[in-house]
Amino acid sequence: MDAHSGLAQRYQAQMGIAAQPGCALEAHPESALTAAACRSLWASVLLTAWRDSFGEGRERHGEFTSTRLRRNACDWFGSRDFAEVCFLAGLDARAVLDRWRRLQAERGERHV
Repeated sequence: MDAHSGLAQRYQAQMGIAAQPGCALEAHPESALTAAACRSLWASVLLTAWRDSFGEGRERHGEFTSTRLRRNACDWFGSRDFAEVCFLAGLDARAVLDRWRRLQAERGERHV
């Protein structure tokens, strides 16, 4: 396993989501490293939005900005862009969204 595959798997484990079989990146006979690096990049985008939606970005931003960032991240989940990022990360968007909604509800969030 290369470093990029390991990183993508770590993101998937943190979110409790399994990889989606037959990712579009795997359909191209280009370098496996390139496909893994792309999945890792998009998994990183998803993980950043995931953390922001739970208010875990306060260290990077001021309180006001953090509130706006959190609201924007919550609004992004379930969008067309969200589904595309999941696809590019090799994840099932429905499974990610279901998990996100469940965790939001468990924490008593009103964005669900």
